[in-house]
Amino acid sequence: MLFLLLLSVLFSISPIQTKFGSYITQKINEDLGVNLTVDKVDFSLLGTVSLRGIKIKDHHKDTLIFVDKLSTSILSA
Repeated sequence: MLFLLLLSVLFSISPIQTKFGSYITQKINEDLGVNLTVDKVDFSLLGTVSLRGIKIKDHHKDTLIFVDKLSTSILSA
């Protein structure tokens, strides 16, 4: 119980959320061989995830996809 409380407090801090997002994008890049970057990640306690500055580049370093802001819910309705 205390561990979950500590974990939720840590994930409410914006720099930690962004660091976690960077770790996940690095793993995606390694596993899938893509060039994906996300500038900022924001998790809310209500289950909303917001991503800012999503860029996917091709092997020539040209931008294929750019999304300024993407929001979704990780909880089922």
